[in-house]
Amino acid sequence: MRAWFIALVIFGVCLAAIRPWGDYPLNDDWQYARAAKLFVESGNIRIDTPIAPALVGQLLVAYPVVRSLGMSHMHLRAVTWLMSAICLICIDRLLAIAGLRWTSRLFALLVLLLNPLYLYFSNTFMTEIYGYAPALLAAVVYFEYRRRPAWNPVLAWTAVAVLSIFCFWTRQFAAVVFPTIVVTWLLTVARSRNRESTPWGAVVLSCLIFAVGIGAYFWWVRASGNFGFAFGDPLARMARVDFTAWWVETGTAILYLTGFFLPLLVLGSKRWREPLPYIAGALLLLYVLVTRSWFKSNAPSDLEFGGWTHRVFPYITNVIFRTGIGPITLDDVFHDAGMVRPQWPAHTWVLIERIVLVAVVFWGLFVQRAREFWTTSVKKTLSHEVALFSLLWSVVSWAVTVQAYRLEIFDRYYFPLVLSFAILLPIVLETKRHARHSIIEYAGAGLLLSALGWFSIAGLHDHFRWNDARWNLADFAFALGVSPANLAGGFEVNGWKNYDNFQLQQGKMAPNCRVNYDDFFCLDATYRIGMNVIRGYEEIKEEQPSYWLSSGPPVRLIRLAAGQ
Repeated sequence: MRAWFIALVIFGVCLAAIRPWGDYPLNDDWQYARAAKLFVESGNIRIDTPIAPALVGQLLVAYPVVRSLGMSHMHLRAVTWLMSAICLICIDRLLAIAGLRWTSRLFALLVLLLNPLYLYFSNTFMTEIYGYAPALLAAVVYFEYRRRPAWNPVLAWTAVAVLSIFCFWTRQFAAVVFPTIVVTWLLTVARSRNRESTPWGAVVLSCLIFAVGIGAYFWWVRASGNFGFAFGDPLARMARVDFTAWWVETGTAILYLTGFFLPLLVLGSKRWREPLPYIAGALLLLYVLVTRSWFKSNAPSDLEFGGWTHRVFPYITNVIFRTGIGPITLDDVFHDAGMVRPQWPAHTWVLIERIVLVAVVFWGLFVQRAREFWTTSVKKTLSHEVALFSLLWSVVSWAVTVQAYRLEIFDRYYFPLVLSFAILLPIVLETKRHARHSIIEYAGAGLLLSALGWFSIAGLHDHFRWNDARWNLADFAFALGVSPANLAGGFEVNGWKNYDNFQLQQGKMAPNCRVNYDDFFCLDATYRIGMNVIRGYEEIKEEQPSYWLSSGPPVRLIRLAAGQ
């Protein structure tokens, strides 16, 4: 437990630095919080917002908290911290079952914890942590059963199936963990010579339970009227293969994963003595460079929160931007790249892009290590099985993601890859032959981990500070007697405060809601909150956030000028 406990302490230090204490939603989670609130108030699960998935498992987890303590985004965020801690202990346990030392496990946990996606989702009420925590727990149950022959196979496999169903009823694509576990079992245990002890009956029973659970979801979601396009559209796209999406998005994923896991890749960088690492690394770099040229030729903008792709790095949208971590969902900035916003100079991101591009060659060493790993006697141990599971999980999760979203993949959809590679990389790179590292390797890996951690912590700090300012100004406007129906406060403010009004008015927006861009759930924009003073408006009040990662403008409350 040492590795997990230290990682948990560092997680607490990160929270103290970020200060995510505000009682307000972030990104899409106002829709999930709304569903939790309606569930407690009515006793029924009702998803009435446009892009929220089913959320059932997540709502069941949140129900006792909202029921006993009242509706608070801060309380929901605290529940997410608990689920995040469960994810960390599950990954630590899988790495321990694979035979890694506690120091190696700790470093892997820190690379995961300080990942911008992981730290971001751990501080929201988004579905990622709630969907993948039970998925990781299902994997732990399976591998604990594998290392403890005395365990009852029926109970173990039933638990794996039930946890996987819970995944599907929360975040559907997280449920691919079940077929991944079954295939891992078929490729290892089921092929063993001792056929008499192979629990075929328990495995078949678990598959039937899983199938019934999935079928029950489709019955319930249609009977309850909760089957929306957020799941229906991606599901309908699964049947057709888009080859352009496959090669473009896979190349982009390699680039992002390089940045995410560079500390681990550098820590395992010794012994470049054979030609294979150089050849594989060069080919991967060439592939990523071709992908990069596609974005420069086909992406519509350099920086736009509302688009799917950018011509410059970071290439895709949603969580990681040139402004840091988390989208700025103020309507003056979200769609208009020309508006003033916090961001680093362009040359800073050019430098980051070049560093990550060059670092792609380190995957060549991973290819060689993987080759050594799969051809040694270690394949007869649980280390091989855990590595096989994480590899299959990566492949299946990515296949489902590309098939479902094609060229509309957000960076947040990399999350299952982040989890699976946090398991796979340490196991493959940290073999007994390469267990010791030099001071230079430790220093390089530590420096890269510190840089990644600073970007994630400082970026989230800034994200919460401008949101603090935004919500302070919204409360100031409400105290003046401004109705939420007359305030365009951005995605979360409009959604949380004005969605009922928006439904009653059937989405009929006043002409002032549009200023060369869409205003989220706006009915009337006599008052606005943004980072810029728009033509025809006058400023009432501004609040300057404390930015760590980059300098940025104040957040402003503005009012439509007389005569406009």
